[in-house]
Amino acid sequence: MLFAELAAVSTTVGATRSRSAKVEALAACLRALAEEADPAALAAGVCFLAGRLRQGRLGIGPAAAAPLLAAPAAAGDPLTVG
Repeated sequence: MLFAELAAVSTTVGATRSRSAKVEALAACLRALAEEADPAALAAGVCFLAGRLRQGRLGIGPAAAAPLLAAPAAAGDPLTVG
């Protein structure tokens, strides 16, 4: 699963107040992750959707990350989960 797909599910869940719509979106996403048969991708996806980092802390602060927001998007293959 592409990271953009996972981020889109997170955005969808955050944008709706309907509990059933949230459950439906999350269930479909988790089914898709499970179908990939990659336990690492499933674990990473669940952690992302739960708002947790698998490795704990990133080790950078907002001041270090701010210049990255102004940089143009990198060309190349899209990110995958896992």
